[in-house]
Formats: sequence, structure tokens, C-alpha cells
Amino acid sequence: MCENSEKFKDLCENQALYTSFVMVGNHSIYDYTSIMLEEVNFECDVCNKVRPFHNLNKDLYVFRFIGKVNNLNVMAEFECVSCKSQKKTFSIGVDYVDGSDLAGEKCEYKITKFGEFPQKKLTKNKDLDKFFKTEMQLYRKAIVCLDNGYGIGAFVYFRRLIENSIISLLEMIEKDDGADINMKKAISELKKESPMSNKIDIAKNALPLTLYVQGKNPLGSLYKILSEGVHSFTDEECLIRAKTVQNCLEYLIGGLAENKRRKELFGKNLNLLS
Repeated sequence: MCENSEKFKDLCENQALYTSFVMVGNHSIYDYTSIMLEEVNFECDVCNKVRPFHNLNKDLYVFRFIGKVNNLNVMAEFECVSCKSQKKTFSIGVDYVDGSDLAGEKCEYKITKFGEFPQKKLTKNKDLDKFFKTEMQLYRKAIVCLDNGYGIGAFVYFRRLIENSIISLLEMIEKDDGADINMKKAISELKKESPMSNKIDIAKNALPLTLYVQGKNPLGSLYKILSEGVHSFTDEECLIRAKTVQNCLEYLIGGLAENKRRKELFGKNLNLLS
């Protein structure tokens, strides 16, 4: 599979609406610009399993044209190979970008996914669902914005979620066996009354070493992102930051929850031996 096909497959399967990538094409009247893709993988509602969906275009082209084009909209339709009844359709925009920095007849095109049917199911994470159960409305709004590519909205909702749930995060860290005793005391004091920045900073410093990644503290990344102002970023930049916040939360809360589950399971096994 060529690079452009791989990027387009990732765009369809994993990226939010209005996400784009740039590909090199042609503006010569003698050369084609095209993307071919045989299949994408999605959960089929009929089969209730992840299935390959094959391109309904027998030539496997998503698009193919000669010369320079702009504002080209195409439909890419795929069908489940098993049941032959479930379909997945994408609306794709192709826009001319520039060719001044490229040699010969080469130019760049921006490929954007602006429609998807049926809509992608909302991302679910059982640990985050449980952690944000008292803030479920905000959490769902953050996920809806994230899955639909609304960067500013997703970033703002995630910031509010952290502000509202920092005490719960502190309590999870406090209960974890990897937290230092002195740090647990500091956490206990911060839970009473303290500026939000202090709470997040303490949570960052209290994180068990078992949750560090290559010597780096993921809560430090979260702290840095949340300290930045949303007004100075584009929607695309906010989307990147919102995804980073989500990834940090999934790793941190998932890691703390897994530590708790393992501790409880080990305790039960010890009881069986006594």
C-alpha cells in the first residue's frame, strides 16, 4: 500500500471529521492524481464484529483526475465483505494547495474528510466512564467534540473536566501504594482549599513512578497543556491538545485503576492462602 493510501485509510478509520492530510499530486494535463484503497476496517452493526469493508468502486479508486483541480468533492463508499448489507460512506474534499516549492509539474492537494455515514460511534473507555460518572454530561460533550473534530470545544470541555475532577484524581493517587507518605499528607492538605494550579502541580509530583513513561511524568504534560490559554490556538491546535489530554487521562486513570484491581486481586489470593 502506498503512502497516500495508508494516510487515507487512517483518515477514514481513525481521524475526526474535518481532519486533513496533504499529498503530492500533479497539475499536468498528461498525468493523473489519484488515491486507491481496497478496504477499510470497521465494526459492522449487522455482523457485530470488526469486518473489512471493500471499496464499491471496482477500480478501487477513491478519486482520479488529470490536471489541476480545486474544491473537488467525492464520495467513497465501502461495503462489509461478510453480510454485504452494511455500508460505510465518506465525503471527501480535494483542494489545491500549492506547487511553488515542488519540481516540474508536481503540486500539493489537501485531502479532507468532511462527512461520514453512519457516524462513528463515540469513543468509550470504561475507566474514564467510571472516573467521570459525576461529570458524565461534560465528559460526553468533550468526546462528541473530539470525535467530530471540534478542537476548541473539546479542549475547553476537557479543561473544565480536569478542574472539576482534580480532587478525585488526587484521591486516586493518595490511595495508590506508590504514593509517598509525605506526598499523601500534602495531598490531604490541598484537598481542603488551594488554587487549581497548586492542586495539579501536587498531583503531578505525587504520581507513582510506575506510571512514568521513559522517565517522563505524563501528568507534567497534562499540567503544561492545561496551563496554556485556549484563545491563542487555532481549532486544529486545540484538537491536538485535546487528544493529548484524552491520551494522558486514559493512561493515568487506567494505570491507577489497574493498580487498584491488581492489589484487590492479590489480596483475595493471599486470603485464600491464609
